[in-house]
Amino acid sequence: MSVATEGENEDKFSSARAQFAEILDREHIEGEIQTHLSTHTELIPTFIQLHHGVFHNVVVEKPTIGRFEADYLYVTKHSEEVKIVLVELEHGAKRLMKRGGNYPVPTAELTAAIAQVQAWRRELENPTVRQDLCQRLSGLLWYAGTGPGRVRLTLEFLIVIGRYGDGRHADFASTLYSTDRIMVKTYDSILKEHLVTKPQKRALLLHKGGAFEIKNLDGWPEFICEALDPDELRLTPDQLRIFEKAPDVPPRWLGEKTDRIRPVNLGALSEFARNFKSL
Repeated sequence: MSVATEGENEDKFSSARAQFAEILDREHIEGEIQTHLSTHTELIPTFIQLHHGVFHNVVVEKPTIGRFEADYLYVTKHSEEVKIVLVELEHGAKRLMKRGGNYPVPTAELTAAIAQVQAWRRELENPTVRQDLCQRLSGLLWYAGTGPGRVRLTLEFLIVIGRYGDGRHADFASTLYSTDRIMVKTYDSILKEHLVTKPQKRALLLHKGGAFEIKNLDGWPEFICEALDPDELRLTPDQLRIFEKAPDVPPRWLGEKTDRIRPVNLGALSEFARNFKSL
């Protein structure tokens, strides 16, 4: 397995960014956007981040929330909070605001996107759905060195919709829906962000049949083997060979029978499951 130089990575990213701009500039279907983002994981929108960034450097594609399916999910944290972020991708041609008197008014398209993520929130008010989400994500939420109750587990939503002309409207929409913990961004925000920050490749996971699978090992999933057991993360033979050479792989991943206690903050999970509406 060859390792690309920094210059080669920059060239590949410039090409991926240019291809993404081309998709946005022409008539496209929504699926094209997610396909490109999932192939070039450095472009996946992760605007909502706490101090420690995207936890494990992992993004989950198409996570289920009861009857619904989000486009992406990731976890971000700092010393006192772990946040689950659910991402909704809308069409790049949709508009955010229309002129109504002296103030911008949300379009039907933006209102529908807001209604979508609010439906996710209502679905998560069901204790069974909440418990299922916590159980599936428990390995990705581990937080070593914290006692019960010290860390809060919270939830936020990110909607990506429309183009550059609606940039200021996206800021207005984020303010308008801030009490619902919804951030609104345009697709050009993704392109602009990487002009000033170094792109970060992610490991892209899917949850299928009771376990995670790696769809794209574009970036290294930091400490993921500490967080998940072999029966919780199914690897292909090629992926397993890569993981076996990593310095942070615990003995149980190398075939040794060892006990382990996942350092999940059960207090935070229980609070999330019980008191969801107040978080």
